[in-house]
Amino acid sequence: MLGTCAFPGSGQDVFASQLSKLLSVPVFQLSHEVRVFAGTLGLPHTREGLQEARKVCNSQHGQSYFVERVMERIEELSGPAIVTGLRLTSEVIAFRHAAAVHLAFVYADPEKRLSRVLNRKEVKDPADSIGFAAQMQQESALFELEQLRLAADSLVDCNADRDVFLSSFDFLEQKYKDVLFPVERPDVT
Repeated sequence: MLGTCAFPGSGQDVFASQLSKLLSVPVFQLSHEVRVFAGTLGLPHTREGLQEARKVCNSQHGQSYFVERVMERIEELSGPAIVTGLRLTSEVIAFRHAAAVHLAFVYADPEKRLSRVLNRKEVKDPADSIGFAAQMQQESALFELEQLRLAADSLVDCNADRDVFLSSFDFLEQKYKDVLFPVERPDVT
């Protein structure tokens, strides 16, 4: 299994969807489980609402609740999968306890992330560089992305424009194919 984490605007979704397409491996978004839980509480799907849902869930069900929901869905398929949206070290630990997980941290420079966030114009995204800086400060306080970057098994550089990144995907495809479909090598002793 491959788990991915990233700061907003880094290109995590582009990376995961392209890899999924090339290797015919499903993508599961941890954030989907958080949104479903937030909906049961009547919380909005804003960053603050989703963070509140995480807090409530952790106090009621423990820190591995969302991971367990995703693992149930993956086990139904009995094959490799990509899980996006890991935000906390406890989530990575829970996944690694449940299955062999390779953690890939998808990164891009702050200026590139700002440009992407402003261009995609999603409701959840800030409208300007001041809002982006505030969002990054809030994300750093709420999540453990810097710790996850340091704990990652690999780093995926997404600084290139989308088309350039996708055109140079051969190396990444082979690398993560080996991660998702490990080949048993005979013992040669």
